[in-house]
Amino acid sequence: VKMPNVLEGIKVIEVASMAAAPSATVILADLGAEVIKIEPPSKPPYTTYIQNRTKKSVALNFKAPEAQEALRKLAVTADVFLTNSPRNPYPCKLVVIE
Repeated sequence: VKMPNVLEGIKVIEVASMAAAPSATVILADLGAEVIKIEPPSKPPYTTYIQNRTKKSVALNFKAPEAQEALRKLAVTADVFLTNSPRNPYPCKLVVIE
């Protein structure tokens, strides 16, 4: 059964691990949102295929200034930015003012 694309046209950036946030964004993707998952290139994925289905994926090394800028550029185009880290695991500050 195909779900209706009620969130078509919505862009979500996910910088998250473990289960809660990836599970939330897979539901958004199932409903038609474009979800772009950002992960560090050196860490093993903490989520499963089920939590990553229908998502786009990008590996960024947040210690590199170019990766920080790439994240900023993605974030300003997004409708939703979702993270579930209790601390900042990335040495990057993200400030988006619209």
